[in-house]
Amino acid sequence: MCVIGSGGREHALAAALSRTADVVVTPGNPGMRLLSGLACATGPAESIPADLYVIGPEAPLVDGLADRLRAAGKLVFGPGADGAQLEGSKAWMKAVLASAGVPSARYGAFAEVGPAVEYLRSLPGPWVVKTDGLAAGKGVLVTDDVDVAAADVAAKTVRSILR
Repeated sequence: MCVIGSGGREHALAAALSRTADVVVTPGNPGMRLLSGLACATGPAESIPADLYVIGPEAPLVDGLADRLRAAGKLVFGPGADGAQLEGSKAWMKAVLASAGVPSARYGAFAEVGPAVEYLRSLPGPWVVKTDGLAAGKGVLVTDDVDVAAADVAAKTVRSILR
């Protein structure tokens, strides 16, 4: 079995899976090397022979790793790039929800700060500012202060304002 990733999520997955199977983790992390039943490899997942590939991080999923492995006849746990796009783009996900009639908070997607701040100031609080794209869990601000929200918009490249 091959677990792809090096974070805490992948560490927990690898530790649990290693109880019943031999696990290779790529790239892994130093703490994983201490677990019995685990080996860490530095090569790409495609070069590691395994019966099952478990992909943890969002970035390789969005980049289509699961699709490439499946195309090579491998068994994979993780969504293809199309499914991973739900996490990969907040603006795209909100558009999918809207087109499917799924109730969701009002939103706007912006490439420039000025129109984003103008939209933000037109909404009642609290305000939520999300970065479009992968942000490693760090791309969201929730605040009751519109000026703090506007400053956050100006401080980062913002693609979506969600409320």
